[in-house]
Amino acid sequence: MSKKAVLVNVSGDKDGERVLKELEALADTAGYTVEASLVQRKSMPDRRYYIGSGKLEELKNVVMATESEVVIFDNDLTGSQFHNLETYLGVTVIDRATLIIEIFAAHARSNEGKLQVELAAKRQALPRVIGKGIAMSRQGGGGGGG
Repeated sequence: MSKKAVLVNVSGDKDGERVLKELEALADTAGYTVEASLVQRKSMPDRRYYIGSGKLEELKNVVMATESEVVIFDNDLTGSQFHNLETYLGVTVIDRATLIIEIFAAHARSNEGKLQVELAAKRQALPRVIGKGIAMSRQGGGGGGG
């Protein structure tokens, strides 16, 4: 059973639709069912969510309306952006590189191939882990001892 996905592209030029067609083909290869696509023309990404607040709200509404489980960004996201988006949207967020690694993982047959894919996945996941660590370090401390 495939997972429902929403695709997102943020670009400063007019190639967003063309790029999304390629991302849709990758998502299909990885076994996702694309329910919707969003394009935002923006020259400077938002530091917190990568997309602007209006597009973020639109994305949340689309995710809820389509009952999608995954949002796939064509853009590279920082660890904190992954964390912020997943917290706000309540679904898994991946980027193009992670999607490509998923495709390779599904097709790796040899032990060496599987290890190479695993190494690539860990390298790709590192910024997400670091981003979550930063987010966790900003939380308030627990109660003091008495």
